[in-house]
Amino acid sequence: MAQLPYSYETCTLAMARQTVSPQPRFKELTAMALDNVLLGLLKEPQSGYSLKQSFDLVFSHFWAAEISQIYRNLKGLEQRGLLKSWEEASNRGPVRRMYQRTSAGLEHLRDWLRAGPDFANRRVPYVAQTCFLHELSSESELLAFFERVREHFAARLQMLRDIDADVRAEHARHFPDGLPLDEICAHLTVNHGLYRAKALLDWSEETLEVLKERQRSSRDSALSKPLPLPSFLRAELDLATPEGEPS
Repeated sequence: MAQLPYSYETCTLAMARQTVSPQPRFKELTAMALDNVLLGLLKEPQSGYSLKQSFDLVFSHFWAAEISQIYRNLKGLEQRGLLKSWEEASNRGPVRRMYQRTSAGLEHLRDWLRAGPDFANRRVPYVAQTCFLHELSSESELLAFFERVREHFAARLQMLRDIDADVRAEHARHFPDGLPLDEICAHLTVNHGLYRAKALLDWSEETLEVLKERQRSSRDSALSKPLPLPSFLRAELDLATPEGEPS
């Protein structure tokens, strides 16, 4: 397999600029942002389970958080006085713990919002993998990798289009100007996801075309070369060539 026209140093620099933050800083920024996301969702009381459902509904197209991580952050927020919790009887099971932000939690959220857009780098593992795909044994493995990338973003784009269509259908008479401000802001995250998923789907499809064209060119180049004569034909030609004439 031919060497890619990018050095290891080039890929490393690209990843450093686009995807990877120093480890302590990354953890610090991710935890801080998740804290504020949870505070934003806890305007009204929610259990940990319903909070996870709300999180996935609104943020799943650009953020992932495990339930264990959510509970860990909830505990820290309560210790800092940014939310409160209490036990509440449930009609469908055992007693559940409910959470709601405090006034201090709301101010903490507002401070984060007033600080301006948070462009902290996030890890994108498949981009890091892309840099080293030349280490695979065949280009067909590269094609298989990007087929999976394409399928992932095609499914994500369709999911977001379905969400967008449901919102538009539900508020057909007053979309978007008649929507409450909180619903407009929530829909803006879906709109962001639509643009991002479409761009990444386009990127994956273009990448597949580049790799397929590269494969076709390699195949055509191999076919254009004259095939070596079988040994028995070479022997016959050598016998048929008069002495003194070039074979």
